[in-house]
Amino acid sequence: MVCECGGGLGVLEARQGWDDFPWADPLSYVCLDCEAERTFFNSHRDGYDNVMGNGATSMQGEKATTVACPTCNEFKLAVTSDLLYNIDADEIDEELDGSGAFGPSDCFDAINVYANCSKCKERFYVGGWELA
Repeated sequence: MVCECGGGLGVLEARQGWDDFPWADPLSYVCLDCEAERTFFNSHRDGYDNVMGNGATSMQGEKATTVACPTCNEFKLAVTSDLLYNIDADEIDEELDGSGAFGPSDCFDAINVYANCSKCKERFYVGGWELA
């Protein structure tokens, strides 16, 4: 993820999760260069089911916390994600309402979020959400 200013490092904020799922959404990113903050993933807003009006099935956390590298406890992170699609873009176009508010790229079925530590260079898994 790269900020609109071009900065590639930031602070990742998540919600505290549960037992086997330490991090919950919504997920926000604060750029270290310009200090802009934006929520880049919200399971009650993003993905196929939400775009199609089917609602969300994920529980969200309430208490915001800063994600740190599990190896060295660094907070300066580069964030990446994998968006997974299981439907043809043409099929999605047929299902969208034609308003232009959403496109096929908004209709991802799942997301996996990773962070790369700026200090020790470890890449670690933050979480994954199914949205269809």
